[in-house]
Amino acid sequence: MICNYDLYDISEAFIIIRQDILKCQNIEVVEKMIQVLSDTMNSNEFSFNSVRDSLASINNLNREVWYYVFHKNFYVHFSILKNKKIYQILISICELLKAAFLEGNQEKIYDLVDCVHCLPNIIAENNFTITKSYWKSHVLCYREKWGKNFLKKEQKALKNQ
Repeated sequence: MICNYDLYDISEAFIIIRQDILKCQNIEVVEKMIQVLSDTMNSNEFSFNSVRDSLASINNLNREVWYYVFHKNFYVHFSILKNKKIYQILISICELLKAAFLEGNQEKIYDLVDCVHCLPNIIAENNFTITKSYWKSHVLCYREKWGKNFLKKEQKALKNQ
């Protein structure tokens, strides 16, 4: 399981990716996040800094840019994400981002990461929920440009829980 602070770390990773979408390590960063989210989604175990530790294990990761992943944090007050549908949305986003990198469409990559960079923060700050305003203000624009089915089934599954 991950906690609210891991969500902040994922958001920061998306922001860094958005700043340099051509960086070849971006695929590896996204793969590491998929791995952490997949491994922790069905686990009852929790450890601090799961995202940071995973990203820090990437060879030759720029320590200046990714400085935060090389510092462990310990928190007294934290909340654990238990909603598997939220995990699935984050995994889907990372998989779509990885596919966009492999496709090589820079505009699509930028638009996607621009659409999702704030989502982990929104989830952390809204008791592990996604606000209606996020779907309208961020996702709708992406859907209009790149495909009307973007995160539709995930949104519907979340709504029906």
